[in-house]
Amino acid sequence: MDILDVLEERIDEAVEKIAKLERKITLLQDEKKDLEIVLAERELRIEGLQKNIEELREKTPHYVIEQYEERENQLRERIQSMLSKLNELKLLD
Repeated sequence: MDILDVLEERIDEAVEKIAKLERKITLLQDEKKDLEIVLAERELRIEGLQKNIEELREKTPHYVIEQYEERENQLRERIQSMLSKLNELKLLD
């Protein structure tokens, strides 16, 4: 095998790798476009939900919101406590 054969083989390998990478880039670009569409849809949904929340806050008496927030905080604390206990159990294993 002379040097020209080696060079030709390496060029062929490089061209194959480039083609493979270009296909991968195309797939990733398509996936990116799809994800951007999903993101835009979700952002619109979030925006709509935020508007609904604001409308409900305006209509809901203040004390109901306070009760909800208090209950939410209690649940967060209980969940954190349970997670801490689970972590302690994992450490014991």
